[in-house]
Amino acid sequence: AGTIKRVDYSYIKAANTPSFLAYLNTNQSISGSSNTKIQFDAEIYDSDNCYDSTTNYRFTPTEAGKYYLFFQVFFDNGQTGAEGSISIYKNGSERYFTRSTLQFGTQCMYAHTIVVANGTTDYFECYIEQNGNYTLNEDTNQHRNRFGGFKLIGV
Repeated sequence: AGTIKRVDYSYIKAANTPSFLAYLNTNQSISGSSNTKIQFDAEIYDSDNCYDSTTNYRFTPTEAGKYYLFFQVFFDNGQTGAEGSISIYKNGSERYFTRSTLQFGTQCMYAHTIVVANGTTDYFECYIEQNGNYTLNEDTNQHRNRFGGFKLIGV
């Protein structure tokens, strides 16, 4: 004899979506002293078709909210003692930056941050700058060079 209330599923879903994980499928040379967009050109998954792996190499969330974004690059064929930096850009402007001095000519660098996206026009990209001449070598089995993220629930 009671009334059944209807609840919109979007309020109770437990998935952290949109979410994606992209990686570098082909080698990308990085020239010294230039800020270069990393072309993560393959995807392991992309729940809502939000990552462009063919043209702009960027994540454009389809839902407003807070997102955890991360990326990793593996510098290879470089010079010991050279410096490198990686950045996450939002709408063409740098938002998160990290710098490191390279040991032994190779090194893995990792960046992560929480960002706010409006769900319609915001987009996120990864950039790298270094003062040596490096190659980001693809490794389709280990995915050393990768970019991913997911929507945070409840924040």
